Amino acid sequence: MVPEADIMTPNLFELQFLTGRGTSTLDEVLAAAHELRARGPEVVVVTSVVGEGMGGDAMRMLAVGPDASWLVETPLIGRRFTGSGT
Repeated sequence: MVPEADIMTPNLFELQFLTGRGTSTLDEVLAAAHELRARGPEVVVVTSVVGEGMGGDAMRMLAVGPDASWLVETPLIGRRFTGSGT
C-alpha cells in the first residue's frame, strides 16, 4: 500500500512500525518520515509527535513534503484524550 499512496498520515507508533526505526528526537522522526516518503507517498504527516527536548505541554504534527517540512503544535488545554476520545 505504501508505494501506491499519495499521502500517508501515520501516528508516531505507526511510523516507527512502517520504517523499523526508533524515534526519540525530532530529527529521528524527520528522518523516518523522509524514509517513508522515499517508498512512495509524496507527503507524510506524522501525528502524535513526541520526543526528547519536546515538552509534554503540546500536541504536535510533522508534515514532510518534497521541498519542505513543517512542525505544527498546539498547546494542551487541560484534558488528555486517548484513541477513543474518552
